[in-house]
Amino acid sequence: MTSSSMIVYFLVGGTINAIVIALIAFLLSRFVGDIYGRSWLVIFLFIAVGVYVGFVVGAGASVPWFYAEVVHAVVLGAMGLLGLRGSPYWIAAGWALHPIWDFVPHYLGPGHAFTPES
Repeated sequence: MTSSSMIVYFLVGGTINAIVIALIAFLLSRFVGDIYGRSWLVIFLFIAVGVYVGFVVGAGASVPWFYAEVVHAVVLGAMGLLGLRGSPYWIAAGWALHPIWDFVPHYLGPGHAFTPES
């Protein structure tokens, strides 16, 4: 599989996963309770940002980069927690910032050295 086809494969897969996660969150919010749908989204936001801390540890990246990933996880995690009981826009903002962190430091920047190409 070439690099460009692999990127397309993972972008399509990520889009499908996002649709499924969002649909489940909507159904939980609509039929069980809003807090359950929000919690679902926040749990997956925690997982998404936690993976990057795992990349750093697994690759043995520098200590400053580890701290940068931890700060990223704490900031987006805090946004998710603010969205649990406060405005759901916090959760949306956390999810909106997540792909920026994916692209800028990991695809264009120094994180490319240890982040899996996919």
